[in-house]
Amino acid sequence: MNQRLIETASFINRHIPDLKNNIIREADLALEGMLILPGSGGSPVFVGNPPMWKENPTPQKDREAVFVLNRMGHWKTLVEAFMLTGDGRYASKVTTEFKNWVQVCQRPAIPVSSAGVYSAESQTADLIDKYDAGEPKYAPWRSLEAGFRMFLSWYLIGDCLEDTPYVTEEIRKGLRQSVTEHAEVLEFVSPRLYTGADHNHYLMEMCGLLFAACKFPELPGAGKWRALAAAELERCLARQYTEGGGQLEGCPHYHNECLVLLLRSLLAVKEKNGNACFTRAFEEGLRQALIYTLHTCRPTGVGVPWGDSDATAAPIKSVLYGWFVFGDTELLEMAVRLAGQDTVRGVFLSSIWDCPAPEQFEELMRQFENRMRKGKKESWEAGLPLTAWFKPLSQVCIRTAWNREAVSLFFACRLPVQNSHSHMDPGGFDFTAYGRNMIADPGRFTYNEIPERALFKSAFSHTTLTVNGKEPFEYRSSWSYGEQGIGKITELLLENRRNPELYRIAAEHVFEGYRHQRVLITGFSEEQPFLAVIDRVDGLGREDRVELHFQVNYTRGRSAGQTTVFWEPGAPSLIIAGDGRMKPSLRNGWISEAMDQKRPSLILDFQEEKYGEEEDGLKGGGGNSDEETRYFAAVLLPMRAEGDVDVRGLYADKSGFHMELDGMTYHID
Repeated sequence: MNQRLIETASFINRHIPDLKNNIIREADLALEGMLILPGSGGSPVFVGNPPMWKENPTPQKDREAVFVLNRMGHWKTLVEAFMLTGDGRYASKVTTEFKNWVQVCQRPAIPVSSAGVYSAESQTADLIDKYDAGEPKYAPWRSLEAGFRMFLSWYLIGDCLEDTPYVTEEIRKGLRQSVTEHAEVLEFVSPRLYTGADHNHYLMEMCGLLFAACKFPELPGAGKWRALAAAELERCLARQYTEGGGQLEGCPHYHNECLVLLLRSLLAVKEKNGNACFTRAFEEGLRQALIYTLHTCRPTGVGVPWGDSDATAAPIKSVLYGWFVFGDTELLEMAVRLAGQDTVRGVFLSSIWDCPAPEQFEELMRQFENRMRKGKKESWEAGLPLTAWFKPLSQVCIRTAWNREAVSLFFACRLPVQNSHSHMDPGGFDFTAYGRNMIADPGRFTYNEIPERALFKSAFSHTTLTVNGKEPFEYRSSWSYGEQGIGKITELLLENRRNPELYRIAAEHVFEGYRHQRVLITGFSEEQPFLAVIDRVDGLGREDRVELHFQVNYTRGRSAGQTTVFWEPGAPSLIIAGDGRMKPSLRNGWISEAMDQKRPSLILDFQEEKYGEEEDGLKGGGGNSDEETRYFAAVLLPMRAEGDVDVRGLYADKSGFHMELDGMTYHID
């Protein structure tokens, strides 16, 4: 039995009774066959006892439910409950389900010669259907699930139950046989499915192979599995993590999911045989990825939910595992300053079984609290930049400070999309101020092929621009888009160093014969910060009409003229003012912060009504005499409380952006 885990269980029993009670409560539900799965609406559903491994028990019939069930995440909870209580029911449940699964879910054949050579005959559509496409009858053996089982749950049988009466010789033999079968899938099939090593599934599968090797070193193939997995994970890092540290999909959720797995893999190797498997460049790449994690973390301590992402504390988990592996206390303290001790502690409790030193964590929390109470300025505040441009991902992050009250902006524009996890959001952004997210990405909500999937991916649910009520490119399915033009961030300039510092960020993309340029001006002063949005659209005909959309993270709003105020009781508010050429209107929207969960929001639309000589008298209309090019301007003004701001002369034309804000005039070319 793993001594470190025994000590962790003792620590929880002595110091964290609430965590113990939560684990036991979830384990008791698992004993009854009740699990939370994708498509269950966040409530437990009966999966069978033992589970019906190939059946979908959820009301929504989310295809992810069968996959997640076959990862056996609930085994981890059952093992933890056994470690905390010694109650054999929990251990017996795991071993009983293991025996049942092995009997019910036999692996499809893999043509491997006696010499261990993978047959070319196996590279067929049939094999891909069995190990990648995930037909219901083959779903338990999708290669991704083979990887998940190895690093999520199955290794715990060896780590925690090996020396107990619940692991009989029959189970011990069956476990080693089945782990070998899993490793063969990961060794022979996975590299053929993902030859480029540029898919997050492949990274996860290689992590699974590494865990199989490290946790079952007595198996004959363990040495070659470890060598292959380490080499392929190095290749995954090189192919999937870009210059600056961001994962190539540009989705912070997948960036952090993969990063935590890589860090866990490094932990597993260190626990068994030191760092021999990985190069120094690999470790430095992970450190760089942690920097990207922090830049894409809102000041509130949750990740920006760009693309198929969730707005959760996943960045804090990445930083926490960075401390587990590298002992980096500076990044951990930064996480505390962003998310607060309660959030960081909550993430720690969910990861405590991987923590090498729980007592040290508690001591660090006390030190951080003392320094924050004294208001001491830490060296890392000056050392980590407040502005970052991740060029391969076409993303820019700007914030005023590394604390919870900071004003922050995440801005992105990358077309054609690089993966199906991307949304239809060119030139969109996420904006936070005073501890409250104000302009949000809607998140992912579901992977089911249902109307909500298209809605959450739509440009009309994002903070972007459309023409004539059409999407910027064709939505074909949940995982497929039509032809797209080129889109990218083209510049990031510091316009001046006065208070406020004015940054200019420009992006452009081409769609349906139009060229859209969006420029953001950040005036993040302490007195009254603002974010100006300037849009230029080329190639418009007289009958074309432009619409601007703002996904606003509020449920209350009212418009008066060109100004709309958003508020919630007791929270910072947001004012959005238009330039007079567009008519504002509000409609209902949705925001999803986690899979299968959504809540109401508001979307502010600006609709272009008039064009040409008739509008010359409108504020901001004077510069729009050219039929082919039009300019639009809006300004976002965060407020610590409800109030008014004097905005005058707001417009954009070919000469630049103009605005009077509280008596100060701004003109930017």
